[in-house]
Amino acid sequence: DIVIDATVVSEEVGADVDPDQPLVPDDMRPVEGGDDPDPGPGPEPGKDVPEITAGNLDLSIEHEIVEGMECRLTLTSTAEGGFTGLIVDINSDTLTPEELQNVGLGAHLDIATGEIINSDGSRTDALEGLSGMFSCAGHVIGEKSVEFDISGFLGLLTALGPGHHAFKLTATDANGTGVATLRLKNN
Repeated sequence: DIVIDATVVSEEVGADVDPDQPLVPDDMRPVEGGDDPDPGPGPEPGKDVPEITAGNLDLSIEHEIVEGMECRLTLTSTAEGGFTGLIVDINSDTLTPEELQNVGLGAHLDIATGEIINSDGSRTDALEGLSGMFSCAGHVIGEKSVEFDISGFLGLLTALGPGHHAFKLTATDANGTGVATLRLKNN
């Protein structure tokens, strides 16, 4: 059982306020400027966050899928311990959750561990299904360079019909987080 007590105590408070008198004395007023707030931990000066490139594909634009197209992403870490994580989020017109499940995938993948991250936050081991398409699955943590090849996956995209597809990669290391989105379309 839930019991709620909604007691209200009313107390009248009286005070004389001089409109010419400041409410806060000048020596207690905040001043403009001052010290900048601490921005928190960040990358060490001179160190870069993970870099994500796609060979000759420009990640700032959407690319049309053509037969025989190669699609290899290269992730590079300059951190001493290499990568600490790699997440891929799939947003697609035709790769519905059901279609992804049919090929042993999910829309939110932890490539570093080879797991699908379910909508409730739980994880499903998908390394077996991922290793055939994404050879780096489960082999990311501690690496300084990782190739993420989805060339073999492009045939599935075209077989499902016309649509737009976005693969957002979030790579992390001790220096920070690098994010890039590979956008593809097929007509």
